[in-house]
Amino acid sequence: MSNMAAPGSLRIFAGDEMGFVKTIFSESSEQVALATMVTRWGEGQRRLSADCICVPEASGSTSDYSSSALMRSLLAVARANGSLEILNSLTGEMMASFSNIQGTRDPYAGLHMFTNNAEKVTLLSCTQGGTMRISEAEIGDSCASLEEKTSWKVVAPVSCMRATSQMSTIAVGGEGRVLALWDAETQKLKFRAKVPDPDFLGLRPKPHVSSLAFLNSDDENKVLVAGPGQVGTSKHKVMLYDVKAGPRPQQQMDFGEAMVTALAPAPNGSGAFVGDAHGKLAFVDFRTFRINGILKGTSGSVRSIVHHPTLPIIACTGLDRFVRFHDTQKKSLLHSVYLKQVGLSLAFDVCAPPISQDVVEDEQEEQAAALVAEEETRKRKQKEERKKERKEKKNGGKKRRQVEDDDE
Repeated sequence: MSNMAAPGSLRIFAGDEMGFVKTIFSESSEQVALATMVTRWGEGQRRLSADCICVPEASGSTSDYSSSALMRSLLAVARANGSLEILNSLTGEMMASFSNIQGTRDPYAGLHMFTNNAEKVTLLSCTQGGTMRISEAEIGDSCASLEEKTSWKVVAPVSCMRATSQMSTIAVGGEGRVLALWDAETQKLKFRAKVPDPDFLGLRPKPHVSSLAFLNSDDENKVLVAGPGQVGTSKHKVMLYDVKAGPRPQQQMDFGEAMVTALAPAPNGSGAFVGDAHGKLAFVDFRTFRINGILKGTSGSVRSIVHHPTLPIIACTGLDRFVRFHDTQKKSLLHSVYLKQVGLSLAFDVCAPPISQDVVEDEQEEQAAALVAEEETRKRKQKEERKKERKEKKNGGKKRRQVEDDDE
């Protein structure tokens, strides 16, 4: 099987709560409705849940990736037991690993993978306990060990971590913590946002950064000087920071009625797709800083949203156990694939290979059965609501007649 990308193909990886890493593939990006699950790797243990997954990042376009086909086919996985893995995304073979020898449970809050040359890979990871770690490994024919190059502590707890494409600036945030930017080279704090202002009662609300993303991760200068960082908070607010303008948000808005759980900025910087714990998924336009289109189909808390680097397509997953594809221009639902487990993380692969012949037919049948079950559930709820309305209307008429008889 060739390792080169098929023209117009679409491939996405999904990590779930049971530790499985699944591949969803479509031979044509114009026929997303044909996307199916083609591979599944993992042991199926909750302690090995795939909290974060990512593909190699490179500055600029995809032509900046290493010329090695193997380096273009890597997938990094951060698991709940503290281990890190680098897999061959074509075969599922483990290429490098890092084990948590201490045995303490410290799940990961963020993961990035960078390819510096034809053989070496750099992993940037951050745990919820505040341990920031930079590891390296040389990728070869056998499984290598990830060597820790440097590590330092950031203020815990950490709920989310993102880095620029050059790994020069790292953004972190968490419960009770405001947005903070760290210098990866010096391991020093370079920016810290101000705590929220007191409310009308004089009480200062507790900050909680639940999700964040750089507006443009490819342009390091823009991120540091004029490139705002976007932060979602548990007070269902979306705030836009400009590091050059100061430590307070330049714009902010209320989003829905639940905690913001996932963000995905548009590649052109015009806005961002935002998801919350109630399953609301919408596009926030930065020109007006208002919602400009709601994407329907989600029915559970959104855990991950990713935007395809070159196509007008986003994918999301969460508690409803589906991976859903939406058209970013028409804001319409294109397709949904049933995962069978709760999805935690997603990653598009821009170097997707041709589809494998080893397609899991059972997964296709389960997807069809899940769609039928979802439709039946929706119809049953509608029937129950109509029955309840008729009963309330009937009881209301009886009460009115009883009142009239008492008056007589």
